[in-house]
Amino acid sequence: MLFSKDRNSQVIVDPPKPPDPPKPLPPLPAVYGVMNIGDGPTVMMSEKSGGRQRGVHPGEKIGEFKLVSANSDELVLAFENRTVKKKVDELIDRGGVESVVSAGPAGAAAGASSTPVPPPVGKAEPGVKLGDGLANCQPNDPSPDGTIVNGMRKVVRQTPFGAACSWEAVK
Repeated sequence: MLFSKDRNSQVIVDPPKPPDPPKPLPPLPAVYGVMNIGDGPTVMMSEKSGGRQRGVHPGEKIGEFKLVSANSDELVLAFENRTVKKKVDELIDRGGVESVVSAGPAGAAAGASSTPVPPPVGKAEPGVKLGDGLANCQPNDPSPDGTIVNGMRKVVRQTPFGAACSWEAVK
């Protein structure tokens, strides 16, 4: 049997296993802004949209990603042995306010409709007293400038940040 003519001296080696397919890319972190105040770029990021945000510097990890480099226009993230280059505009989390609204029980119905829900109408009267003869406005106060209620006149002033509303005592 050892010297049999039908015996083959060639050894058959099993072929090597193909490499495992690469792990799928997890969801990219959400970006809220990029700033550079002298010590290199800081990117305000969270692991997922609506999550807690924190400042991340190049070389630090955020979730499964590592921030390789950043500038005001684009970010380079590393995941395992791959790099992902994205524009900041593509990663900006623009759904922060909407995601909070849709998280509530009424938010599911509001999110399903295509018409925006109008803000609730406030009371047309002075709010909390700030001092003698001065009170703040109620949120969403519908009354126009100059309205007089309970001896107080509504005054709206334009500031660099928008309209400022208060109620002053009528003299």
